[in-house]
Amino acid sequence: DGDCLGSALGLYNYLRLNHPDIRAAVYLEESSPKFNYLKGYDKIRHQVDDAYYELCVCLDSGDIQRLGDFKHYLDQADKSLCLDHHVTNTRFADTNLVEDGASSTCEVLYGQLNSQKIDRTVAECLYTGIIHDTGVFKYSSTSARTMEIAGKLMDKGIDFGSIIDNSFY
Repeated sequence: DGDCLGSALGLYNYLRLNHPDIRAAVYLEESSPKFNYLKGYDKIRHQVDDAYYELCVCLDSGDIQRLGDFKHYLDQADKSLCLDHHVTNTRFADTNLVEDGASSTCEVLYGQLNSQKIDRTVAECLYTGIIHDTGVFKYSSTSARTMEIAGKLMDKGIDFGSIIDNSFY
């Protein structure tokens, strides 16, 4: 799912860029190689290991079942945060930021980041998630805010045409 992958790698790259002292990792099931242009794609962990994290951030997950085996990290973390846009979200984390009017989790995440500290690689991830969950701006979830955010991400120098052609179509 482009939004799940885009939000996870978007946050991962943002943290690596702006807070290199934070130990962060992305755990996801195998995803399509069409997303391998996203920075950090090759760093995604696909198996549960014995790593411990103080904070578990769940992105684009409406309920615990969506976490699959990776629920292990939610159970072991001291704190948890869920960022999502699904109206059906069960608010399973300690802190839940669910904007059911947003087009995508990437749109929700963008609102939590300092836009001045978003570089091209983070912008590519967030833009990918937005185009996938809006059907390249065709679905009714697309709003003026969605388009404004997409424009700001484009201003970071992303190759938006290539992202659309190679990951969506």
